[in-house]
Formats: sequence, structure tokens, C-alpha cells
Amino acid sequence: DVDSTVCMDEAIDELARFAGRDKEVADLTNKAMRGGMTFREALERRLELIKPTARMLQEYIEQNPPRLSTGIEELVAQLQSRGVAVYLVSGGFRSIIESVADELGIPRKKHLRQSNQVLPSTGEYAGFEEDAAHLAPGRQGESSSIPSSRSTASSASSWVGRREPRTWAALPSCRMLFIGYGGNQSPAKKVKKAASWFCLQFRRTSARAE
Repeated sequence: DVDSTVCMDEAIDELARFAGRDKEVADLTNKAMRGGMTFREALERRLELIKPTARMLQEYIEQNPPRLSTGIEELVAQLQSRGVAVYLVSGGFRSIIESVADELGIPRKKHLRQSNQVLPSTGEYAGFEEDAAHLAPGRQGESSSIPSSRSTASSASSWVGRREPRTWAALPSCRMLFIGYGGNQSPAKKVKKAASWFCLQFRRTSARAE
């Protein structure tokens, strides 16, 4: 997970602050985290308030380089040195996620999963691609998309984040390990309960990965 896990903050909240709509968006974020609406509903309503454009995103990226969580660079480098594929999963804009991927040396082409909000040639926000898996039914605290191999019965994947994944329900053949992370924001109690392991520092995760 990218927001509040790989990165220290929530990109959509920071983008809202950049656009001067942070209070309204924060109210919606809090409502979503309490389970008052689906992930898609929350994201749509927040983006309707922000009204992002291609120019706004470019200026935001230029003025706000990624604030990576302490220890994440070392963890990603360690995993990659062992041949482990590392993916970034987010409900945000691809252009923002790409800047994070570049900082971590994660390939853009195949290792990013985001909601693909469409910005056409006009530069105006036009909504979501309908097949974006992140927007499948589910509450804000439940991610519905984690890259995994559907064709390999023995494949194993780990999801790291403060949101609870539901991928094992869709991928029964995939061994899934959920590592809960609370180093930036405290996750809901149900997330801690669902996690196979919970940590507050990526340095500890790196040590366990060894």
C-alpha cells in the first residue's frame, strides 16, 4: 500500500491541501475510515471537491516530492536483491505513484496498480476507468486488488499496509501474508486483528525478511 505506508502521508489529503480543499476532504476521509461509505464513493466525492487537472497534478508533484517512510528504501532494495517483485498499490493518480516508484527503483510498466483516474487531452478530470480493480465493492479499510499470480497455485504474496486486503477470497490458490503497518497512522482494530504480523517500523520488517 502506498498512502500512509510506503509514504508518510495520504496523497489525496495532501493534494486537497494543495488545492485549498483540505477541510472538506478530511471530513470525507474520516467518514470513509469509519465505514460510512465504499472506497469508490469516498474517492469520487473527494475528487469532485478537489477538481484535479493535469496541470494541478504536475505542479503538485514538482512542489511535493514523495515523503518516504523511514526504512522503506532499505526494505525494497533488500527484497529486490533477493529477486522478490515489489508492487505499489494505490487508489490515487498514476503520475503521483510513478514519482514514488522512481524513488524506490520500482519498474513503472508492470509493478504499479492504481485507480487510473482519467485525464483526457483537455487536462480536466474525467473520472475512473470502469475496470479499475481498486474500485470494486468494499469499504475504505478493505483493498480489493493486490498483484498476484493467478496461474501459479504455489505462488505466495505479502500485502503490507494499514488497510486490510481481501485478495485471498478472490485468489484461493495464492498464499497470502498480511503485514499490518502503523508507523504513520494507527489502523483500525480489525486491521490489527486480521494481520499475520503487525509492525510500526520497516527496519523490523527488513530484519524479519532476512
